[in-house]
Amino acid sequence: LAAISFLPASVGGDPHYVRDGLRIIAQSRKLLVLTIIMNLTVVALFYSSAQLAKRVSAVFRTLLRCCSAPVTYALQLLFFHCSSGEYGAPWARDDWVKMLGFVIIVAGSLLYSEVLPA
Repeated sequence: LAAISFLPASVGGDPHYVRDGLRIIAQSRKLLVLTIIMNLTVVALFYSSAQLAKRVSAVFRTLLRCCSAPVTYALQLLFFHCSSGEYGAPWARDDWVKMLGFVIIVAGSLLYSEVLPA
C-alpha cells in the first residue's frame, strides 16, 4: 500500500489514495474499529492456518482457507445490516449463486481430502 504512493500516476500510483484513505479512517471511529477488527481477523486466520497445518494437517489448513471467502462475505452482510447500510454489502438478487459456489468449493475440498465419503 505504501509503495503505491511512491509510484508515478502513469503506472497506477497515486499518493492521494493512501493519504485520503488514512484521513477517512482517522476521522471515523466506526471505520477505525472495523479496520482494526479486519486486521485482527486476518492475523487470526493466518495464525490458525499455521497452527492447523503444524498440528493436524495441511488438509484442514486448505479447508480453512476455502471457508475464508464465505466468512468474509457473511461479515460484509452483517456489517451492512448492523450499520444501517453505511458499511459492508447488501444481499443482492443473485447472491444465492455466490453461496452455491461457496458450498461447492467447500464440499469439493472435503470430498477430495476424503473427509466426506464419496
